[in-house]
Amino acid sequence: MHTDKKHIAEFTLIYNQFKKRIYNYVHKMTLNKEVSADITQNAFMKLYEKYHLINDKDSVAAYLFRTARNDVFKYYRNRKVVNSVTIPIQEDYAIKDDFDIREKIELDEIHDLVMKILNEIPSEQKETYILREFGGLNYCEIAVLTDVEEKTVKSRLFETRRKLINKLKKII
Repeated sequence: MHTDKKHIAEFTLIYNQFKKRIYNYVHKMTLNKEVSADITQNAFMKLYEKYHLINDKDSVAAYLFRTARNDVFKYYRNRKVVNSVTIPIQEDYAIKDDFDIREKIELDEIHDLVMKILNEIPSEQKETYILREFGGLNYCEIAVLTDVEEKTVKSRLFETRRKLINKLKKII
């Protein structure tokens, strides 16, 4: 294993840059904090072990997401859980007054509707949407990660957003 100071410094920067995105993606897919932490840690351990072999440092994000994605699939195969992903509400803001409470309730209701719709669409579309909206990946990165063409990624996102809009229009 290669452990010079430059390697450790570069890895630390990458870890700080991507740890939250990888964890959020994994957590949205597994809904389990402990499993998400384990998979995230595993992805970074694998990267650390192979970092010196990676020639194109721009591909680190793709490597991390692919490793995490493979571990998520392995987790579901081992648990024999199929296509039952729901997305919990993220509480990143503090409630200050009654208006904030009403607004939070409305946002939670909309969030729940969006998540319900996402759970009704094909898993490829749902995963593409999660990678884009929660993982922060661009079209090219998602295409590489999911092994499809970039136009397929765009098509899946377009179709998912169209379904979300159409179903939300009927409800709201």
